[in-house]
Amino acid sequence: MNLMKLLITGIFLFSCSDEKSIIESSDQTNNVSAKLFTVNIDFQEGFESNSIYVKIDSLKYYNALLSDLVPLAGPLSSFKTFLEEGNHKIFIISGVVDGINNSKIDSLEIIIGNYEEYYIGLSKYDDTLNFKVQDYPFMYL
Repeated sequence: MNLMKLLITGIFLFSCSDEKSIIESSDQTNNVSAKLFTVNIDFQEGFESNSIYVKIDSLKYYNALLSDLVPLAGPLSSFKTFLEEGNHKIFIISGVVDGINNSKIDSLEIIIGNYEEYYIGLSKYDDTLNFKVQDYPFMYL
């Protein structure tokens, strides 16, 4: 079973090697410019001591090795990107760093276009990915 997870993760990561520009927002042939929306993604809880890899649609956006220490205030990690209006699929690959490869691939779909700025909070409980999408920053104490 672990060999199967390793194989699936390897195939997925290999397919991510074709990195494209994230900020390309204009069609050179028609001089049409697409509006970009700001998307903030926070890794909130449950990702301690995990290696994180994020792919949105077909682009690699973020990877990090998260500490086992929980911050006093704020997310474990966060990043900001810009997406065009429409449906987008976000893939999150996470796994404990000090164990045998037990990476897990989760995904969620979001629709961009209703708000000027998006805030996505990701948390993991009992190996289940939870997320919240809102149009204002998360409050951390």
